Amino acid sequence: MMTDEYIAGIVDGEGSFTLQISERKWKDGRTGIGLNPRVQIGFKYNTNEEVVLKEIQKRLRGGKIYFVNNGKSNAAIVFWTTNVADTIRFCEMLIPHLLIKKRQAKMLLESCKLIKTKIEGRAGTFLQKGTKFYSKDDYYKLVEISTTMNEGLQIQRWRNAKGRNKDYYLDIVDRMYDEVS
Repeated sequence: MMTDEYIAGIVDGEGSFTLQISERKWKDGRTGIGLNPRVQIGFKYNTNEEVVLKEIQKRLRGGKIYFVNNGKSNAAIVFWTTNVADTIRFCEMLIPHLLIKKRQAKMLLESCKLIKTKIEGRAGTFLQKGTKFYSKDDYYKLVEISTTMNEGLQIQRWRNAKGRNKDYYLDIVDRMYDEVS
């Protein structure tokens, strides 16, 4: 059986902690903000890595394993948490043992606890304008966590290229609240 320390080592090397925020628009004109907290571990696919990820999934008693580009030379296998409760449980299990990504895990755990106190459900829950789940300050805090959790050069380049920086997400929150007022 894998120990928490061993799993933390794998996550330090091959994992990531993310809080994805996205704007959602429905056909009937409603808008909202999607929150998707996730711990993810990915490898180039081979059967040894599949066994490792299945053991992690078993230890966590949750999450899902996905195959990307299956059958191709760049095939990958990825584990990720699929709901807020699993993400909280995994972060709490890992934090005492992480060396490199402890800060990111703590930030994701903080955001998950805020999300969980407001709404139950899977990761990726969409919160609609006009709902009273979050104050504007709560949204601002979640945007702050999301945009500062991973600050590497690669993610900064992606955000700049896509225009998905902190101001972009704060504008979404402001628009959502302006429409309600």
